[in-house]
Amino acid sequence: MNAVRADFPGTEIFGCFFHLVRSIKRQLAEQRLLARCRSDSTFQHAVRMIVALAYVPPAIVQTTFDSSQLSLLTNRRGVRKDLKIDSPVFARSYS
Repeated sequence: MNAVRADFPGTEIFGCFFHLVRSIKRQLAEQRLLARCRSDSTFQHAVRMIVALAYVPPAIVQTTFDSSQLSLLTNRRGVRKDLKIDSPVFARSYS
């Protein structure tokens, strides 16, 4: 964090990627979805795309999600339902 602040003064750091990934893995474990993530490539791809949203500027995350393959991908095969993407907890935690 200090290196980022030193190289990019004025940067606001709201959290770190490591903790985001850790949190998502914990949620997958709590929902008993880790095995599915390992065995279902579509599901795994959707999870990775959600994680990748961390690199999108906050102002366009929703637009990016809506217009991306992720929106379509998460509607297939119960991925959206299983990941609870529409839940208030997801929105509160990752918005």
